[in-house]
Amino acid sequence: RRLSLGPDEQAVFGSEGVFRAVRRKKSSKVLSWQEGCLVFEEDRLSDILATLERRFNVRFVVEESIDESEVFTMQFNSTETIDDVLRVLASMGKFRYVKHNGKIFLNERE
Repeated sequence: RRLSLGPDEQAVFGSEGVFRAVRRKKSSKVLSWQEGCLVFEEDRLSDILATLERRFNVRFVVEESIDESEVFTMQFNSTETIDDVLRVLASMGKFRYVKHNGKIFLNERE
């Protein structure tokens, strides 16, 4: 299937590589990405985790009770670590994270 994108449009693919949607994105987000920054603008938790997995070469295990459709808006510069990102994300969400055996587990806050 062939797809044409216009200015400020982004193709969204699921973790299986299947096309899901076309989203309008601000050019500033693309420019930030080119500079190594992480910019999330009303992005779903599932999409953010997929980006973090690629960027930091990590694997997330998400507890079933966590709403992966929750949206977040945040930005990180290129020098911030996965721990920096996770601290902010966990403070904004309803979960905590634990790193164990090379995986990052997201669990509901007690």
